[in-house]
Amino acid sequence: MPARREKGMLVRLGADGSEAARFVFPCNPEMLRRCVELVPGVGDAPARPAELVFIQIRLDAVDALAAGNARAARVGLHPELAALDLLAYGERGTSAGAGLAVFHWGANRVVPVRVRKLDVVEEAFDAALNPIRATVWVDLEVIDTAPGAAGRRVASLFRAYIDRKTALARGVDSR
Repeated sequence: MPARREKGMLVRLGADGSEAARFVFPCNPEMLRRCVELVPGVGDAPARPAELVFIQIRLDAVDALAAGNARAARVGLHPELAALDLLAYGERGTSAGAGLAVFHWGANRVVPVRVRKLDVVEEAFDAALNPIRATVWVDLEVIDTAPGAAGRRVASLFRAYIDRKTALARGVDSR
């Protein structure tokens, strides 16, 4: 039996730190790009590292339409695109928890993030102009703090992420 393959996902956090919604990638992106840059401190504060993660998600309803999926036939990819949009908007479109999410990318990368940008290109449409093929670029910023009750969960997830990086780095022979 083949090994079960992990699915990447983004989980939107509510203002209280609980899971508000999740978006499981229909198929894992083939590439993930990351960068760590130093962000200048404000006033006397020292510079701090900022980790950015960039992923590209391809969505395609053509197979679902061919299989007779009634939802796909009725609204195309609108539900998937709406779920991604709500990752950036937060609860009820307010600033409370806006863009606050947890990025799951295998056991070694479960990290709190802020959705910085969604760039959506709808590439094909059905007769009712519902999108049936789209490419979404998602820009994420790893965060270590958040306002309100969600802050405790974010801090805990970030600490676990850094602890895991530290443990993995110990396996590197630096000679």
